[in-house]
Amino acid sequence: MSVETMARLAKHKNIIGVKDATANLVRPLHTRRACGDDFCQLSGEDHTAISFNSAVGSAASVSPRMSRRGCAATCRPPGLKEG
Repeated sequence: MSVETMARLAKHKNIIGVKDATANLVRPLHTRRACGDDFCQLSGEDHTAISFNSAVGSAASVSPRMSRRGCAATCRPPGLKEG
């Protein structure tokens, strides 16, 4: 999916983020610029997750099951309660 398409979809009230498994470390920066800081980005590639997180500041790898709560808290839009 193109960044432009994500930017259009990011305006939909039921879409809060994307899992990006492209391993393209420039893409999260373009996505953040196009979709805004509140659009959640999850890394779908474990080997690039740390660099991905560094690029966007609030992403999380989707693989570690133990960190599900941390991931949810990191990517929860402001004002949205857990549950």
